[in-house]
Order: sequence, then C-alpha cells, then structure tokens
Amino acid sequence: MLFLREAAKAGAGIALLPSFLALANVTSGQLVRVMPRYTLSTTSLTMLHPRAQHAPRKVSAFRDVLIDFLQARPLSGPPSPS
Repeated sequence: MLFLREAAKAGAGIALLPSFLALANVTSGQLVRVMPRYTLSTTSLTMLHPRAQHAPRKVSAFRDVLIDFLQARPLSGPPSPS
C-alpha cells in the first residue's frame, strides 16, 4: 500500500488507502481526498493466539503493541476541503 500512496503523491492517479496511511499527507496537502463520501464497509481484525497463561511473552507483547498502534490511528480522515 505504501507504493500506492507514493504513486498518488507523484501524480500517477488516485489510490484507495487506509486513513492511517494517508492522513498525514492529506493534512500536509500532498494528497487530496477526491471521494470523501465513498466508504468501505467496516472490517474487523482478529488475532488468534494461545490463552494468556500459555502465550509466549513475545506474542503478548506483539498483541499489546498492535492494539496500541491501531487505537492511535483514526479510522476515518478529516473532511475534504470544499
């Protein structure tokens, strides 16, 4: 997806990107939201791992980092300028 973002920034066309990958570029003006009303249906992310008492510490640490990472990024970006 980084390739799509960089191609869009270079003027190669439009790209459907997750907000967390495009938000900084939209805010800085490098990218412009061209279809702000277009949304994808929501999806869920599931991580399967052994029970906490049996999970290796690395698995638990990865789970915690992933949760923090995803919670810190908005699922929708700012409105497009009119």
